[in-house]
Amino acid sequence: MAKEPSPEQLEALTQRPQDAPVVMVNLLCLEKGEGAGEYGQYAKKIAPIFQAIGARILYSGTCDSVVVGDVDEKFDAIALVEYPSIRSFLGMLNSDEYKAIHPHRDRGLESQWLLASTPATGPSPR
Repeated sequence: MAKEPSPEQLEALTQRPQDAPVVMVNLLCLEKGEGAGEYGQYAKKIAPIFQAIGARILYSGTCDSVVVGDVDEKFDAIALVEYPSIRSFLGMLNSDEYKAIHPHRDRGLESQWLLASTPATGPSPR
């Protein structure tokens, strides 16, 4: 797994509708030792950035077990973050404020899966 998107992955993201909401599914593997503390600093410092761009954390928690599927990685944490648009997400990544806190993220993560999800329209399944 990786910690950063490849150029091809970023290019694919730019091909999506830029003004539609997007939920980013974060599956996180933290570095051993100080990883949780470093990532905690990142999480604390990204909160005002999220507020400024209109993003919000829908869910954040631990990953306790895999129930279905073969996964070689053991994820430590999961977070669902809703952004108002791909444009706001990409703008955040390129902002000076985000770049200033990025070292905490980098030191905290061993690896990550980041999945872009389009919110469903219409009635939700029950």
